[in-house]
Amino acid sequence: MATERASNEESKQDRQELISLQALAGTLAGLCIAGVTVYVTSTKYDHTVRIVDDVLVVSGLFFLLCVYMIYLLLGRGAASHWRWLRRVVDVLFQLALLGMVGAGFLMVYTDL
Repeated sequence: MATERASNEESKQDRQELISLQALAGTLAGLCIAGVTVYVTSTKYDHTVRIVDDVLVVSGLFFLLCVYMIYLLLGRGAASHWRWLRRVVDVLFQLALLGMVGAGFLMVYTDL
């Protein structure tokens, strides 16, 4: 009885975490797309801007994939055979966030 209750609490906490991560990933995807739009329309288009654009586009794509996969996870429940998809979401989110931070450093240190 106690283990069932603990499992239910863990499932609720996991679901809330996924919902928060989904909202955050959607927001960050929008920021990536906005960043690409701003830099394409407002700066000279040299090789550094292309690198930043590409990194932001890939990061935005990864964030959108996270949103889609989280949607699948929320619909499937907390079955153990879907745990691998949760790991994929975590890795994609971290890679996309790393890309955004890297693009930010490139923008700051190359005077874009």
